Amino acid sequence: MKRILMLCFVIGVLISLSSVALADTSEYEASKVVEEYVLDGETSVSYGPYNYKGVDYFVVALDSGGAGDYIGTFFIVDKSNGEIVSDRLIYYGVSKVHMVALDVLEYDYLTVYSDNIGITREEINSWDDSQEFWDEIEIAARSQDEIDAAKEASELCNKLVNDLQAEILVSQELVDIINDIYANGANDENIDQFMDLSIQLNNNYKDSQASVNEAIEKYPVIYDEFTDTSSAYGITKSEWNDYEEADLQQLGNLNDDYKKIIDYGKMYAWIEDDTDWAWESMNDRLPSTSESKSSSSSSSAPGFGIIAGISSIAIVFYVYRRE
Repeated sequence: MKRILMLCFVIGVLISLSSVALADTSEYEASKVVEEYVLDGETSVSYGPYNYKGVDYFVVALDSGGAGDYIGTFFIVDKSNGEIVSDRLIYYGVSKVHMVALDVLEYDYLTVYSDNIGITREEINSWDDSQEFWDEIEIAARSQDEIDAAKEASELCNKLVNDLQAEILVSQELVDIINDIYANGANDENIDQFMDLSIQLNNNYKDSQASVNEAIEKYPVIYDEFTDTSSAYGITKSEWNDYEEADLQQLGNLNDDYKKIIDYGKMYAWIEDDTDWAWESMNDRLPSTSESKSSSSSSSAPGFGIIAGISSIAIVFYVYRRE
């Protein structure tokens, strides 16, 4: 009977130890896994966890002297087992999630896109008013040339309004995605959505810029139809000139803004470049394949498998000795 009770005790101990062994790696433990690869004068900072294809990972980045001097090297640690990730596809996938998430936080894109929505709405209201003005001029126009000019100006305004409205729709989607990242953490799905929407918004900016440049080109010719006389439709020549100058100034400012915010190259190309460097520099610090096999336990978080095995053997040995 005693033997049975003792065996039950052993089984209970093994079960409890197994459950401990399966416990997730903490952020602190992830940094300890990488500790042996940190050089003198360097410190490590852990980020995450980030969820990639259903698995959580920590990113342990290195900086120089603890002063936030980012040196581009980081390790990825599997939260479920505390092991350093050596699979290239997983490394690159988690790196993308990490880098974009940090970019979103660093540049406060939530505020940027929220503010842009408000500014864009003001632009829409302005060009809506301009379109209404030109529609009224078209109705009151006395010649076909003036009718055509007013109609063309109205169409240019309408095109601008439509392009700006498209910007708002995508910007609002980006705000929603960023709120999801803040609320639920960064993962491959919401980061991919953020990147796709960012590219789409960049394309919307290009469309808007094209409409702006078209208006800049055509507005002087349109206004010429109404500034050749001293007065037209109750508006003096001087007032027509002021309207033209104000419209061209507003269009010029918009064009300058688009030049600053449009990415004319391949968006997010820097992610691949930075990840290439991080991957290579990480592997430079890790032992070779043969060495890693002989010291595989050094690249994972401390577990309890060995302790459980030794404890169980000792307990069973004790039982049988007592018998």
